[in-house]
Amino acid sequence: MSSTLSFERVGHGPLSITIRQAVIAGWTGRDRAAVDHHIAELAAIGVPPPSEVPLFYRISAQLLTSETVIQVVDATSSGEVEPLLIDDGETLYLGLGSDHTDRELESHSVALSKQVCAKPVATTLWDYRDVRDHLDDILLRSFVREDPAAEWTAYQDGGVAKIRPLDQLVAACPFAAGDGRLEPGTAMMCGTLGVLSGGVRPARFFRMEMHDPVLDRTLVHEYETASLPAVK
Repeated sequence: MSSTLSFERVGHGPLSITIRQAVIAGWTGRDRAAVDHHIAELAAIGVPPPSEVPLFYRISAQLLTSETVIQVVDATSSGEVEPLLIDDGETLYLGLGSDHTDRELESHSVALSKQVCAKPVATTLWDYRDVRDHLDDILLRSFVREDPAAEWTAYQDGGVAKIRPLDQLVAACPFAAGDGRLEPGTAMMCGTLGVLSGGVRPARFFRMEMHDPVLDRTLVHEYETASLPAVK
């Protein structure tokens, strides 16, 4: 099953890309000691450890969405700001996505916790070749709030430099095509950052940003979660 999304390609105008396969790259922190510490923290609350690091989770391509409202079951899920790579067969792009995850289900199965949630993505893409030489300068941020009238609270703040080099993730991806590219129609989220304070937690509204200080441009996307009742 595939999904076709519309994007704005900076400097070139609109384009549509058919996503045929989607992958979430997990446990991608560049500091392995920090990754191991996080694995131990999660194990203490019942989240099973990964079988390898990094680990690539397959998800349905239809989960990727540019909608600004996603439906979730109960209020137990939360977003994660992540670099997003998409290859349409002609060009490799860098975008912005959220690996929205069901935290209650995560203690049972990380893979399932990812598969049950939509993955919001920003509607603008950058050519990867334009940023490849300064990826470590690119900054990632996310913010949360419960009330639409409230101020945003900083939730994550860091840089792509905290994530394994994206070229390495491309090469290790199950859909690597060689020569630094992914198979046509592949989308891959590349990992996230730690939470600033208060721990991983659900929030009704999520805002994510990716800022390139070298080319002075920013990708932004906001979305709301609409909770469906957890009928028992």
